[in-house]
Amino acid sequence: MVVLAGVGHVAKADAIPPRVARRLAVSQAVVANVASTEVDGAKIDFAFLLPQAQLPEPVMLGVVLGQSEKGVRVEQLSPHGKAKEAGIREGDIILALDGAKVKTIADLKIVMLYKKKGESVRVAILRPHSLFPDQRLEKDLEL
Repeated sequence: MVVLAGVGHVAKADAIPPRVARRLAVSQAVVANVASTEVDGAKIDFAFLLPQAQLPEPVMLGVVLGQSEKGVRVEQLSPHGKAKEAGIREGDIILALDGAKVKTIADLKIVMLYKKKGESVRVAILRPHSLFPDQRLEKDLEL
């Protein structure tokens, strides 16, 4: 069996290996990526040294979201994003990003994974009104 887990979860003394050993009499070896050439043999059996990955800074719409019966609702606007500047308001329902339908927060996150800082995204929204028909709008938002 191979278990992929974070380095904090594979320590031989007090993490996954001793828990498995209490239940199954199987041989085990802990292999971990380490940050330096100094390796504690009490914690791991084999080590490899890879440079840390540098992920790009994630882009944000600048909104706090909630799930509603109509879809993904803008609960709050963040002062750190450009949603307010683009004309998005609290209470708006996000229908699509760049034409990709958004029904759940997960749908929105998937579209945003492929966006980079400096790009723009077209946000289709439904703006509910109590006295008038709901309004469908499109806003361009720079990320």
